[in-house]
Amino acid sequence: MSNINQNYYLSINDKIMKNYDKNISFFKKVIESRTNKELAERILNETKLEYEELIPKIPFIGGDKNRVTGDLINSTIGLAFSKVMKKHHYSNEDIISMLFDVMKEHFNSYSKYKILIIRFLMLLLYNYPLNKLHRRYIKNIAEKSQKGEFSENLVLHYVEGDGKEFDFGIDYIACPICNFWRDEGMEDILPYVCLWDFYSSEITGSGLVRTMTLSEGCEKCDFRFKWGRKPENRQKTNL
Repeated sequence: MSNINQNYYLSINDKIMKNYDKNISFFKKVIESRTNKELAERILNETKLEYEELIPKIPFIGGDKNRVTGDLINSTIGLAFSKVMKKHHYSNEDIISMLFDVMKEHFNSYSKYKILIIRFLMLLLYNYPLNKLHRRYIKNIAEKSQKGEFSENLVLHYVEGDGKEFDFGIDYIACPICNFWRDEGMEDILPYVCLWDFYSSEITGSGLVRTMTLSEGCEKCDFRFKWGRKPENRQKTNL
């Protein structure tokens, strides 16, 4: 673990834990529906301790300069939870089922009004003239990743859209979330965690289509976005 990695996440520890407290409520609701009150409380306490131990181990990918950092931090909550459930001898199937329920709780927490606001903002971002700035940002991140500026944990390529099938695409050649979950021994659950992207696309209206992921052992994750269409999962991993 590099000092820059450890120091960055520890320097924003208060912010990370506030975000944790906000998101753990979705896990809490699911756990309490599946177990008794005493066990649920124990699992939640252990998950928090596990999360705190994982924070300094999170791969450093540029910190605030890279928006994937937020996704990586959030996914670590699910990682901590999965590791704790493994210790309590829950099967992969049970853990995956609970993670899906957490995703649904998170998805259902968005009001129709909030979704409309998010989609309006994304409409601006995906269309002229802001689409040029948005895609330039992604291209910049991609170029930096290919030069090794985010370490070997994050390498991606920008894919120019054809204007018909998709507006633009992103191919992840290396993913920090995949690497981290595998390093922590959660590779069996990982492919299902990646399905959260389709929930996210449903909220934003980004029209994600994907046929493969690194978590499934493929050569890349092929994100293809088209504003306004329905998200479609063409992967071998499905609900």
